[in-house]
Amino acid sequence: MNGRLGTVKANFVPAETPTRIGTENDWATISAGHQHTCGVRTGQLYCWGAHHNGGLGIEGVTSAQRTPTRVGTENDWTTATANYFNGCGIRAGQLHCWGFNVGGVLGIGSTAEQKTPVRVGTETDWQAVSMGRWHTCGIRAGQLFCWGNGSSGGGLGDGTTNNSDVPKRVGTESDWTGVTIATSRTCATRNDETYCWGSAPIGDGTNAVQRTPTRVSGTKTATDVSVGTNHTCAIWDGELFCWGKNDFYQLGTTTVTQTDAPIQIGAHNDWTQLASGPNHTCGLRAGSNLFCWGDNINGQLGIPKPLTPQPVVGF
Repeated sequence: MNGRLGTVKANFVPAETPTRIGTENDWATISAGHQHTCGVRTGQLYCWGAHHNGGLGIEGVTSAQRTPTRVGTENDWTTATANYFNGCGIRAGQLHCWGFNVGGVLGIGSTAEQKTPVRVGTETDWQAVSMGRWHTCGIRAGQLFCWGNGSSGGGLGDGTTNNSDVPKRVGTESDWTGVTIATSRTCATRNDETYCWGSAPIGDGTNAVQRTPTRVSGTKTATDVSVGTNHTCAIWDGELFCWGKNDFYQLGTTTVTQTDAPIQIGAHNDWTQLASGPNHTCGLRAGSNLFCWGDNINGQLGIPKPLTPQPVVGF
């Protein structure tokens, strides 16, 4: 419908198995949003899919792009995140955002949407950024900042429901290393431990909303965490743990039972990386073997619907 897969098909034709986009083999990062996708290769930023509210960040473009289209002319992009008709990216340590700006989610000091990337502040030490539908968080010099809508889920992690259209520091710690956001939940990592806040369950063993970073029960040495709409998965000491709602089997178990605290999925200890959609998750194990599980209504798993992590053919 809008080219978010990066293929040239004009109609809404789900790809139920992995489909290669182009012939390039130098993609460094990739991020799929609601109806568009952005990625970085050789320092260049590309986006494709729907262009509502300037979500692609491409000057002069007014319609959907069905193949990866370059954003600007810069060659120093290192990462990008796409979400709900908007995006953010880091280049030379500078944070830039564009697109839909409800609640100040772009962090530029206003709520005006931006058709092309606009710099956020003047700092040059941004390390990471993650964008949700209603808010954004980033890490600079080990410090965690969030901005946007403070009333959705657990808000900005500052214990309030206040909005902020500029980055607002969360806590006083200076050892944050990673952050990831879904619609109404945020998780971040510090001291090799996982902290989450937002809509329940966040993994602390309760079913309560938390408005400040709260340590997840049973955390071991954390290497990755990924958040879906109502579930979360993490890698601790190479093992896979998930928690939250399970109505689409997104926890990787064979029942639909919700869990408020992390449970281990399988017995493998060689998981290396995770990525979640609203109700599904994919992960890599040693040897770059790709596994997916959860909701598969649009063929997003690349395999017939599994109840537990199953390998994706071709990886």
